[in-house]
Amino acid sequence: MAEKYQQLIKLILVGDSGTGKSSLLHRFVEDTFSEQQAQTIGVEFGSKIV
Repeated sequence: MAEKYQQLIKLILVGDSGTGKSSLLHRFVEDTFSEQQAQTIGVEFGSKIV
């Protein structure tokens, strides 16, 4: 039987303003999507245990 491992993944997304960094990160980390996401400037970061 295969063992299940938990790993912490840290993400840093860098790019131009208004390109979807925050939406992509929230979708991966929290499994949510909002069409009303406020625009952020510069860098977005987060982490998730998989």
